[in-house]
Amino acid sequence: MQRYIFMLTLGLFILGCSPQQQSKLLEISTIQSHSELSNPQILGWIEQLTSPKFFEYTQAARNLIERGTEVIPYLCQQSDKFRESNDTLQPVCLILLQIILAQQPDSWLQEQLQTPNLNPKIVEFATAELKRRHKTNVEK
Repeated sequence: MQRYIFMLTLGLFILGCSPQQQSKLLEISTIQSHSELSNPQILGWIEQLTSPKFFEYTQAARNLIERGTEVIPYLCQQSDKFRESNDTLQPVCLILLQIILAQQPDSWLQEQLQTPNLNPKIVEFATAELKRRHKTNVEK
């Protein structure tokens, strides 16, 4: 119930802001304000990432990648999930986090790096992605 009251209050507050402020607030609330991550569909897909069945794993990965930045808090929260592959353990949530961050534009990554209390893995991966892009652009 408290979550719904919070979301209603946030929605009313956002309506009073300019369009630029609205998009920034929505982005921050999506990335930062998830004390209660309870989307059962997303949590189910994350659980499927650990499946030994290739089809289940790939379908879950595709679904999560399609959802984009919405799943970032879930992937950070579940970063201890691993999948065994060729006798090694793969950190599936961290791998997907890197993929999703790699799909975002420079401006989005730079905005996120300015956000206080950002998850250290997001900082690490976003910084590495920006460096990779700029290194590639210089070589061309």
